Amino acid sequence: MTKIRKQLVEVARGDRPADLYIENGRILNVYSGEILSGLGIAVTAGHVAYVGPGRGMIGAATRRLDAEDRYLVPGYIDPHAHFDCFLSLRSLAASLLPLGTTTPVNDTLAMVARFGSGGLDYLRAAGAGLPLHVFYTVPASGWAPELEDLGYPAGRHLSDAELDALLADDMVLGTAEFLTWRRLISGDPQAFGRLELARARGKLREGHSPGAKADQLQALAAAGISDCHEAITADDALQRLRAGMYVILRH
Repeated sequence: MTKIRKQLVEVARGDRPADLYIENGRILNVYSGEILSGLGIAVTAGHVAYVGPGRGMIGAATRRLDAEDRYLVPGYIDPHAHFDCFLSLRSLAASLLPLGTTTPVNDTLAMVARFGSGGLDYLRAAGAGLPLHVFYTVPASGWAPELEDLGYPAGRHLSDAELDALLADDMVLGTAEFLTWRRLISGDPQAFGRLELARARGKLREGHSPGAKADQLQALAAAGISDCHEAITADDALQRLRAGMYVILRH
């Protein structure tokens, strides 16, 4: 990575030709909240090296792309998905990429709760070589009986050692939606221990708290839950934000 960083600096200085130079677009800067015109984007080794008015990095071999006044935005991220329940990664890439989503984060409840690390290995192999960045979360809370009522085959409970080994994977961002959240706020020591495995590795602890209100949400936040995608109303979303959780919108 150090070699690539040096290349990016050389391109940004104008001392090295870029692989790609995109011009005449409107650039959304998500840091400053601005939409910028009259600037170019220089790309090398698959990374953005430069955004600005300079053109010194345009060389004979640089591919130039006219954005024709279109908006240029970073790739969208879907932070919580269950695509493995419905379609293949190849089909997912074909559907998402034309709409600007470049990175899905898949909750592996269906695959890993049933097949352990082999389920994650299968998903990773299926995504190899696709122009899609795929990350994963892995189940920490065990199987919820209500899922069997919806027709899901019964899953199994990963051991602490299995869960910790999965969390060590760089493509795993944290623990998946904690289905049995009432056990967590009741002080169940095993539930706390599972989240502690993720915290110790600096990973996220994804929430799943349909019906939780006010003090229950505060207790979940105190337990280390980082987000929730089960807000149904605007007030549900606001209560989660006030508890310090990220709110993932759903339809």
